[in-house]
Amino acid sequence: MDDLIGSVIPPGGEVHIIPLLGATALRDIDAAVLRAWKTRLLTRVEWSTAQVIWIHPSTILEAAVDDDRLVKNPCKASRTVKAPKPTKRKAKAWTRPTVRAGLQDRYRIAVDLGVGLGLRQGEAFGLGEDDLDFDAGVVQVRRQLRWDSEGRPYFCLPKGGKTRDVPLSPNLARRVQEHLNRRRPSWKCDNASRSAPGWS
Repeated sequence: MDDLIGSVIPPGGEVHIIPLLGATALRDIDAAVLRAWKTRLLTRVEWSTAQVIWIHPSTILEAAVDDDRLVKNPCKASRTVKAPKPTKRKAKAWTRPTVRAGLQDRYRIAVDLGVGLGLRQGEAFGLGEDDLDFDAGVVQVRRQLRWDSEGRPYFCLPKGGKTRDVPLSPNLARRVQEHLNRRRPSWKCDNASRSAPGWS
């Protein structure tokens, strides 16, 4: 098989083929050999990489068929040998405490704002103290924080160019007030579309 490898696969691709299949004669490559190779391959690389690597021996064997060196391509002819596929794993959402634990204290309130008010990330960071009406239990979502192409932050209207009022639960209000008491804003909001108090 070695004589076909260099002309079919790109440089570097042979590292996962020659050590495992290179010494095997073309006529000896069958479903059992391919299954064993795939099993060993998956101990060396992730399934996504294995999917790409799998293409190479299949291409080599197809070239051998075209050159009348094989009657059929075992990668395609065998029903018991399939290309590597990802294992099916259900996504598991992180809990709020897990997310909060991974953030600096100054940013943890953003998690509560996102969950409790349904805010997008930019809206959470664009929220100002003047947007919070603790007496009425309402939050005015009037801006979001964005970055331009050069990485400079700026404020603009929320997605869709629409502002909205969101109910503020007593529990979330308590969390926000505790945060504000620990880390007072460094400056006041003077323009709803361009500036907002810092939450640092």
